Amino acid sequence: NDISKVMGVGYKASSGIHSGIITDINLATGCISDAIRLAEKQSNISIKDGLTVSISSSKIFTKRIKSSVAIKEKNISTIHIDQCLSSILNDNFFLNKKIINASPVNISIDGAIGIKNPYGMYGDLLEIEFIVAYLSASHFKNYIECITRCDVDVNNLVIASQAAGLSVLNEDELKMGSVVIDMGARTTSLGIFSDNKFIFSAVLDFGGSDVSEAIARKFSITYGEAEKLKVMHSSVIESSSDHEIFFEIPSINFENTDDYIQISKRDIYEVVNPIMLEIISWIKTTLNNSGYEKLIGKVIVFTGGASQLDGLSVIAKDILNYNSRIGV
Repeated sequence: NDISKVMGVGYKASSGIHSGIITDINLATGCISDAIRLAEKQSNISIKDGLTVSISSSKIFTKRIKSSVAIKEKNISTIHIDQCLSSILNDNFFLNKKIINASPVNISIDGAIGIKNPYGMYGDLLEIEFIVAYLSASHFKNYIECITRCDVDVNNLVIASQAAGLSVLNEDELKMGSVVIDMGARTTSLGIFSDNKFIFSAVLDFGGSDVSEAIARKFSITYGEAEKLKVMHSSVIESSSDHEIFFEIPSINFENTDDYIQISKRDIYEVVNPIMLEIISWIKTTLNNSGYEKLIGKVIVFTGGASQLDGLSVIAKDILNYNSRIGV
């Protein structure tokens, strides 16, 4: 049965973490621990077997690298695949780095490319090209330290865009090639999938919380009020009636209960729209520079909290010329 059931969810606003980097280990440990305990309480299950942790950071990089092994006219087995992978893991390039994930993207036997499943096949030389995701050893240790302080073990680290793609892309999208954009609080992650493989990742240090902060600064209101405006009333598409719709919001000078600010929906649009256009511009540039546009269909799926902004998929389709949708 391939269906997984969500038994419990724990949510806590992050602190001590910025753009995927631990900035205060004590604060980060506290919010992670709270989220874990809330999930345990809701599910009535104690987490004993460890966690799989999804991370998004511009300090995570991907590299494509090839490895080969002589088969000597034997059937290709797990041993040969492991030898190729071991060669990658021991490459000098990855000294002082921590490999998060290494996935085969191209396999050839004696120069014959396009091999899907090499197990049991014959040949003299097996060559595998891997896409390897990695980060510095120090950042990795900080992640592990935060979570193990919460009395749970870490089983795996996965890239946020890879996890998001496997969650929201359907079988056809994974097969023909698609782009997934995971819009988090402080980062926006881009992942490319093709032929059921994760082949590229990039991260922008900007997310939904940055949009809320921009609204708060523009109108001198609290972050909480700005977050409400963003979630409930912001749009990246202009409407002729936006200038007629007003909201009365308390000033950041909360001691003066009579000090309210009138903010129109048009005002909110003028803050949010340019920011989202910048993010879409980054997506376009990243796709152009990735070298993989010819391997994917014209499909882009947005997910994550900030992807819920009204009109995002519409302007993305207009600018990127990709069929776009919101994935949940």
